[in-house]
Amino acid sequence: LYFNSVPFGENVYGVEAASRRFFGKPASRLQVQEAAVLVGMLKANTGFNPRLHPEASRGRRNTVLALMHEHGHLDTSERDSLQDLPLDLHYQGVDALDLYGYFVDRVSGQARDILAELTKPDGSAWDLRKDGLRVHTTLDTELQHLAAEAAREQLKAMQPRLDRQLAARKARRDWERGRKADERWKADVHGPRELVTEDGLRVDSISYRDSLWHYHRMLHAAVYAMEPGSGRVRAWVGGRHHRYLPYDLVRAERPVASTVKPLLYSAALEGGMDPCTYLDNRPRVYPELDDWAPANFDHDTTGGEVALWYALARSMNLPTVDLYFRTGTDTIRDVFEALGMPLDRVGKPAMSLGAVDASLERLVRAYGAFAMRGQVVEPVLIERITTAEGGELFKAPAKSKARRAITEPTAAAVALMLQRAVNEGTGTALRSKHGVRMTVGGKTGTSQDYADAWFVATQPGLVVGTWVGAMDPGVHFQGGDGTGSRLALPVVGSVLRGLERSAELRKRYLRPFDWPEAFDVDMDCDPRRQTSGLEELLEDLFDGREHGRHGPKPDYTKPEEPLRPKEDKPGLFERLFGKKKRKEG
Repeated sequence: LYFNSVPFGENVYGVEAASRRFFGKPASRLQVQEAAVLVGMLKANTGFNPRLHPEASRGRRNTVLALMHEHGHLDTSERDSLQDLPLDLHYQGVDALDLYGYFVDRVSGQARDILAELTKPDGSAWDLRKDGLRVHTTLDTELQHLAAEAAREQLKAMQPRLDRQLAARKARRDWERGRKADERWKADVHGPRELVTEDGLRVDSISYRDSLWHYHRMLHAAVYAMEPGSGRVRAWVGGRHHRYLPYDLVRAERPVASTVKPLLYSAALEGGMDPCTYLDNRPRVYPELDDWAPANFDHDTTGGEVALWYALARSMNLPTVDLYFRTGTDTIRDVFEALGMPLDRVGKPAMSLGAVDASLERLVRAYGAFAMRGQVVEPVLIERITTAEGGELFKAPAKSKARRAITEPTAAAVALMLQRAVNEGTGTALRSKHGVRMTVGGKTGTSQDYADAWFVATQPGLVVGTWVGAMDPGVHFQGGDGTGSRLALPVVGSVLRGLERSAELRKRYLRPFDWPEAFDVDMDCDPRRQTSGLEELLEDLFDGREHGRHGPKPDYTKPEEPLRPKEDKPGLFERLFGKKKRKEG
């Protein structure tokens, strides 16, 4: 039991983990001289570390072999021949095993919680490390490698671009102000330091200040993939390097930007709107909200009215604000709660444009509803826990318990609108640049000042999401490189394209995404509808609204009457002279 939990340095515990770290194979396949190296490390796991101190390790190994000879486990010729052998390490470095570090942390916590509810036959508690227990997880190592490599390649491509922008606007000079009181800052000692880079760890002679700036200006990425039907978590990349940067960005809460829009549009549909409901696309200023003046990302798109489906596919802000006010916070709160999203920003109009802090883990789970007919499931990370002898202590159910969050017609409508976002909206790069061919829905997100970039793709077999940004929101791009479509989408695009190229992964995860077509989702309406100046004036008068500097005073708690589809809206002549009664509903 001791050998199963003893530390071997480098955050490695137990002979099994040490065998894989230093020799790249399970302990059962170790040669005598290799096992002697590990036994020798027990006296001083750093001093006799074969990677760091090969000569000391070899000498200690030979001492262990000599002791084995003295106790009759080796004859003289065996001892001599083994002592003459080199160490011959097959080191699986920290980088190789670090790939799973964030996931392992989360699994370890869950495993301890599960074991806390169980006892041994003698009534004593189980110990995850000392009892030699095995935890069988849901992680797909092939998909995990795809996700990690996709994140690494994107960061490697985009970090130099960010560095150039930061240099051009003298960001380091501004960052250094106010830090000179620190004694270490004043000393600014140079020395060899192991740094996390786009290509892994690198030892470099660098000053204290330079090392701080190195990490401050650094881009990070998180990737999370889950089966929306079973809840099995298949990929979990929480950051660049778990040992040096242990903060898990899969669970970090950041402003989700426009990735919140499908959730808001779900609430609008649940409240009675439909994809052909027309939304106001005219700019307004809201005096009662500190002169808040939302705008579309592309200012050329402003004016008139747009169909709800088009507003979501193009991620338009002004129509979404209109949708938010007319849906009402009660409906939004109900849908957000059902989807497992935070509720603290509900009731604040800026949430309509993404001023909602949530984790990638939560967001991916919520998007699963658009692939699974409106149902959400809890994530599953652990399949089984077994004893060293193979006895089963815990087994997860084949499917995580599903709970209805939104109706099937709403889920179908949003799924089809997200497919349009990929085919003709903000997610088209998924096809044009990354060659993804599967039927998939997706949504980009870009927070204020380009501080956070998001993309989530949803499909019945797998939901994949990513976040990209710096730890400090003040470190960001200025312009298009910081958008969700350029900074985050390529990560998911690489994962999905890699999945399509693998016959095994296709078999595991690709599922038909045609179920929404069984619902009568009408999107056969003009994307835009222009209104004349006189018509806008009459609408202002009839609706009690004043545009420009005098925005409406919406009721933040009660939904307004849903806007009618195009065919139900009376014409200008009818509203002037009242010749036709306006339809209700």
